[in-house]
Amino acid sequence: MAEYRRCLTDFFTEGLQDGLRLAYVSSDGADAARADLADLGDLDRLLAAGALHVVSARDMYGAGGPVDPERVMASVAAATEQALTDGFRGLAVSADATELVGTPAHQDAFARCEFLVDRYMARQPLS
Repeated sequence: MAEYRRCLTDFFTEGLQDGLRLAYVSSDGADAARADLADLGDLDRLLAAGALHVVSARDMYGAGGPVDPERVMASVAAATEQALTDGFRGLAVSADATELVGTPAHQDAFARCEFLVDRYMARQPLS
């Protein structure tokens, strides 16, 4: 987990420098998200300024079953468009999706989701 936090901090620090809104998808609740993001600095300021959004994994991916790739893609596209509308240069998203790929059906749905997001990322300011 320490390696993930280091990479997350590096990725989000670069995103902030590039003028991107940050979106962190957390399945472990607000306290765990704050711990994961602690090295970014003043989280309260980033949250208040809208530069950082913490999104629950349930809100992003749904609950229980395999993810709905089209639903996730629509959420990501809407969040990217909102970031642009709010004056950011785009959106940087990070999520630990390990728990979403526990069965072959879950893996297949998540792979389709990643394909759609990757295709969108090739043309839009999303990282």
